[in-house]
Amino acid sequence: MTRFQTLDFYELMELSLYDPTCGYYTAGRVQFGDEADFWTFPERMSPIFGHVIAGNVLEMALALSQAGLWSGEDPNNPFTVVEFGAGRGVLASDILDFAEYQHNHGDPLWTWLFPRLRYLIAERSPALRTVQQSATRRHVEAGRLQHLTFAEHDVLPAVPPLVGLVLSNELFDVYPHHWLEVPNRVAYLTAGWPHKAGMDFKTAARTAMGTPLPYPIWNTQFRPPVPWAEDSDVASYLHALTPLFAHHHAHGITTKLFISPPMAQFAALVQSFLTTGFVITIDYGGTATQICDPEPLVDLLRTYPEIADANPMVDDTPGSPRLGWPGSQDITMDIDFTHLAFAGTRNDLDVVYFGPQGHLLLGISPERRIDPLSRTCREQMVTNYRHRTGLGELAAQKDMYQTAKSFCDQSPGFRVLVQKTRNVGKEVLRWSEPTDPVLPEQLQWLIRGGFNEWKSIFERAGFDSEAALSLRLLGDPWSDLEHHGFRYQRRELVAALQNAGFLNR
Repeated sequence: MTRFQTLDFYELMELSLYDPTCGYYTAGRVQFGDEADFWTFPERMSPIFGHVIAGNVLEMALALSQAGLWSGEDPNNPFTVVEFGAGRGVLASDILDFAEYQHNHGDPLWTWLFPRLRYLIAERSPALRTVQQSATRRHVEAGRLQHLTFAEHDVLPAVPPLVGLVLSNELFDVYPHHWLEVPNRVAYLTAGWPHKAGMDFKTAARTAMGTPLPYPIWNTQFRPPVPWAEDSDVASYLHALTPLFAHHHAHGITTKLFISPPMAQFAALVQSFLTTGFVITIDYGGTATQICDPEPLVDLLRTYPEIADANPMVDDTPGSPRLGWPGSQDITMDIDFTHLAFAGTRNDLDVVYFGPQGHLLLGISPERRIDPLSRTCREQMVTNYRHRTGLGELAAQKDMYQTAKSFCDQSPGFRVLVQKTRNVGKEVLRWSEPTDPVLPEQLQWLIRGGFNEWKSIFERAGFDSEAALSLRLLGDPWSDLEHHGFRYQRRELVAALQNAGFLNR
């Protein structure tokens, strides 16, 4: 006999990842590594990824000091890095290890900054906090690093006012998201449970985690009402995307997207404590047009580890397989950077840069920039990688070369968003590449035409007609062209489309 339970997708994601008893992160089921659930770039590229971030930290501290926005002479006013969702603490350790090494070996800039540098970790998962405290013990004992505490049931910590950098890597992709069907419907999932599991969904979910077979099979339905009717942040963002939704509607397409109200809450939290400084967000995702694409290039919603017959997003057919064991798998999705940037602007955080993850190197002055593909960097990564995995020299060399190349070649899907507090002038922090469009008013949507017409336009303008193959009818041509290797021709190609009247602006 089967009982049925229904909950919206947001509730499922929150329960599966953060339930105190059975959540994937909070209960400590998350596994990092080659033979585990997933890798992150800071772990796989350790310690070089941390060295790249450390270079950005130095540049930002110098920029604020030279602009007269921070002196660092007051010991009670250090330059503070706050990392949210620090995994196993590898990135924090690598940043501080590098800063300490440079200081001890007489680098004058690090000799200036290192004594003034403080690091805070904000981690919601009690299990991961324990791992992080072990990995960073040396820096904690030296007084350089502190782990922020969370009050019971709080999802965000209390952070004191500070000057510095707010940092996160692959944080927002595991924020609970609503699965929305524009204009006013959200995804509700119905699951069948054995009678013995009882009528309470949490009880049923915990029972499912203890079974040897994956179940339930989820049925998905979209229906009103929306749970954020009174949420002005989400409502304002959806209103800003009206032109995109209108384009979809005109072509007979129902827009579906994932949206996370806690993104706005995070932006408000940052505004509450970051008096002067910057925010670096690294994650996989794209602009609103990519997230709302009716035929996305990749599945936006995924689970790790991948379990046969339990992929959460194959299609919307009732009865299609969804999630195997709630709480035993990571549920992750490409984030909407347009929403993140929009929430920031409503909380006095302006965009400095948005582009591929590999462009983190552009935030570092050329004379201090490192090359992850250099022999020295690869040797450091190989040493760490072999220690963690037990792989032989040749296998580790090959893996590290491919990983570093993926990072430098703009790692498809991985993006970096850099923001600043409004009291920091635009000229304070310079990047050698212009920022990609990210805010709603900057996005350019194709409104008519097709491949043959675009091909003709490009040929007349003297460009490679193959670029037309990369464009989507309702896509973001700026990002579409980049994804298919036309990054350095984008401005001219987009201008050609504009001049021919094929863009809405």
